[in-house]
Amino acid sequence: MGAWGYGPFENDSALDWVSWAEEDTSAAVDSALQQATSAGYLDVDDGSAAVAAASLIAAARDGDTAGLPEEVAALVHDWQPDDSHAARALEALAAVVGAESELAALWREGATAAAWERTIEVLRERLLRASAG
Repeated sequence: MGAWGYGPFENDSALDWVSWAEEDTSAAVDSALQQATSAGYLDVDDGSAAVAAASLIAAARDGDTAGLPEEVAALVHDWQPDDSHAARALEALAAVVGAESELAALWREGATAAAWERTIEVLRERLLRASAG
């Protein structure tokens, strides 16, 4: 995993996903969520894509684009998730932090494990608020 930080878009896999999302946002989001929730074992690339997709959904739902890369912020203005996206993103995040997640295993080995887990928790909270609103 080429990562330079614990943020949702601070790794090569997420940026690869962003390139796809720029071409077909709906397909990229749906695929990332499907991969995360249907896999028994969630590999690092699919886990990173799921976190990126969940971040896009949260931003599109709550309007908070702070900290997003410019190309992702542009997607927020061009694409609107439907009501099921937040729920599916929450399921995907549960898989990302689960026992069968390579991404979680890698982050939990490092010194920034708590920061990564907090990032995921904040994202989860945003999705929950957006779903309730």
